[in-house]
Amino acid sequence: MMLARGAGVVLVAGVAAQQSQTVDVTTLGPQVGQRAIEFRLPDQRGREQTLASVAGPKGTVLVFFRSSDWCPYCRTQLVELQRHLQDVTAAGFGLAAISYDAPDTLKAFADKHGITFPLLSDVGSKTITAWGILNRDATGRTAGIPHPGTFMIDPTGKIQSRSFEQPYQERRSATSLLAQLGAAAPGQATTLKGGQATFVLTASDAVAAVGHRVTLSVRVTPGPKMHVYA
Repeated sequence: MMLARGAGVVLVAGVAAQQSQTVDVTTLGPQVGQRAIEFRLPDQRGREQTLASVAGPKGTVLVFFRSSDWCPYCRTQLVELQRHLQDVTAAGFGLAAISYDAPDTLKAFADKHGITFPLLSDVGSKTITAWGILNRDATGRTAGIPHPGTFMIDPTGKIQSRSFEQPYQERRSATSLLAQLGAAAPGQATTLKGGQATFVLTASDAVAAVGHRVTLSVRVTPGPKMHVYA
């Protein structure tokens, strides 16, 4: 993926620790440019939330996760999202996450881990189904879970970007999602100066858990009278 940014060029790549094939994630849910599907769901505090109520001035990062009760990857993801909540809101985005967990389950997890952004309860999985991401192979206590993924929704209510990984264990970090959108600068930068160009190397995260996808960026600024072809 290549993003134009200022006078330079940013090259972005996703990195993960695990690889496996599970589902064709490109077919899941609304696609880029389509409208997000409205919902009305209670959060962990019992407050009713909608697309409009969770949105920020530049849009919404909407996360679908399996469970805060029994899914360790989801639990790690939610804690990571809370850790970077200030980065998300500073970039102008609202943040909310949806699962089939009951409000009491979400409240217990939120209280234990200090989660302050809305965790939305979709008991019965009507919203998950309406979004086209219901895992129809899940049975028993997992029946009703979504395929985990993230939608970035613009202020007009259209899907701006989406992130689904084939292995359900893998999730993009919050700052990685923002870096992909060009909405926030990645983490600490290393600058390399050559005779013909200057390279600024950055990573979206200084620390990542197993299964977290982070973003590595290279900003290339050509010297005087230099041209870049790609």
